[in-house]
Amino acid sequence: MARIRRDARLETREARLKLQARREPYWRAIHEGLAVGYRRGVNTGTWVVRRWKGGRYLEAGIGTADDHADGDGVAVLSYKQAVHRAMTETGLATQKRAGLLATVEDACSEYLDFLRLHRKTAADTQIKLTAYATGPGSPLRGKRLDALTPDDFRAWEKWALDRQRKRPAKLPKRKGRAKREQGSQGDPAEQLRKRQSTLNRVTTALLAALNLALKEKRLASGEAWRGLKKFRGVDASRVRWLSEDEAARLRSAAPADLRVLIDVALLTGLRQAEITNLKAGDFEARSQTVLASLTKSGKPRRVPLSDQGVALFQALVAGKASDQRLFTMANGQPWERHPISRTMRATCVAAKIEPCTFHELRHTYASHLILRGTPTAYVASALGHRDQRMVEKHYGHLSPSHVHETIRANLPTFGITAPSSNVTDLRARRATK
Repeated sequence: MARIRRDARLETREARLKLQARREPYWRAIHEGLAVGYRRGVNTGTWVVRRWKGGRYLEAGIGTADDHADGDGVAVLSYKQAVHRAMTETGLATQKRAGLLATVEDACSEYLDFLRLHRKTAADTQIKLTAYATGPGSPLRGKRLDALTPDDFRAWEKWALDRQRKRPAKLPKRKGRAKREQGSQGDPAEQLRKRQSTLNRVTTALLAALNLALKEKRLASGEAWRGLKKFRGVDASRVRWLSEDEAARLRSAAPADLRVLIDVALLTGLRQAEITNLKAGDFEARSQTVLASLTKSGKPRRVPLSDQGVALFQALVAGKASDQRLFTMANGQPWERHPISRTMRATCVAAKIEPCTFHELRHTYASHLILRGTPTAYVASALGHRDQRMVEKHYGHLSPSHVHETIRANLPTFGITAPSSNVTDLRARRATK
């Protein structure tokens, strides 16, 4: 703290009470561009601060003078307390303008702004960060970046794992999801795995926000979160995909406006948002491709089309301007996520198949390509992945393998026979179709 400049007129209440009452404060410069003033009233005085900013002086009150009561440092201030407050608040304001007093919320907000400008994942990321990092109950909420410690992140990780997700009353739990989760309801290990898998995705977003703040020099070091690591081996590689029979039944049961979206998803593997944002000009008949311009990664890509896909898009773009959207709901409104989700659930029920999401049509596209021997690098390129690791992780077991075939051919039977049963496994029957 810099040395406080003394002023015999203002330091004591006795000296101040001798001053003439006036509107113009009695000023004492305490720093370049900064002064503390005492405004003498009829009964008591007040402290004001004057700062040079934007080519002019700005004045603001900072407290009541201790003319008739001892200063408490909050509402009633002595001369020294007034000077200290003026200098402290000025320092804080300077740091805040420089971004040096940023909080976790500020870092997350800045990162979301970045995603809105350069990526297509801002909405989903905002949900994750609000629920787990900046929402009510989070140990990181309101924390200044420069004050974060490893203990804060250990406490946050424990809280996040124990956090109970509250579903709004207007959004009841999906029946289809309840059936899929029924087998794991009583398995604590599986429940923990799911929580850890979710937290991995949240951690990825949180670390990205914090590292962006570090890059923008909102704080000096990121040592506080160096120990924050993702859980290993908790991301399940099993994906849900439809057989050809299930896909046909789903198409037959779908209303016309949804059916065309399903057709495009099965023939291109595009994500839901990539499909709903397609325009007539994105289809190119000469190269037999369709352009996905608004992608998750922000990098446009062209997806090759089969003869069936080319015929479908030729029918879709007929009579449409190049900048016209290809898909709308039956009422003429653009498709959004929630109407698609609701209609998909109802369609699965009507088709009498296990509930699936629209995104699982993308899995269906990739799975059938792999089953027919398509190289994983080609599938990864069509899906828009940076490399083939994600394809190998989720679909690699479906790829025809010389190792698998050799083991099946050479392993003896050991005299083992399957127990007899009158129950038929429908899943095995579907797999052979």
